Amino acid sequence: MSITKLRELNKFSDRLIFLRGKRSKAEFAREIGVSQPLYHQWENGAIPTYDKALLIAKACNVPVDVLLTGHNAMHTLTVTHQTNRTGIISSEVKDAGEPYGTSQCENCVLLKSKLSAMQDLLDRANASLDIFIKHEREKAKK
Repeated sequence: MSITKLRELNKFSDRLIFLRGKRSKAEFAREIGVSQPLYHQWENGAIPTYDKALLIAKACNVPVDVLLTGHNAMHTLTVTHQTNRTGIISSEVKDAGEPYGTSQCENCVLLKSKLSAMQDLLDRANASLDIFIKHEREKAKK
């Protein structure tokens, strides 16, 4: 079984046919635990539900994300926070990249975007808090 070959195939149905190999559709459907008509739908372009995709992936010993998308959808994201006595003052997201040099998944791009927006809010909140603390200290001195 070549994971590299699976990554080269653009459509789910092509990856499924590749995994079936020389076995008949009926035989392969039995092996993965689904009906032949359902399996036939997948080879003709339908996409299985996630639970069925897991059955296929397990039976074929391939990662489910590679089966469904043709690439590893998992990224290594590291989120670090710096804090002070008032809470989080900054966050940083680092993406270690995806194995095999494929492009980022939409979820990771969306996550980075949302974290960036959250960081902007944190920066503004911390600036306001600094002004408030400074004002309160000046009031206490009087």
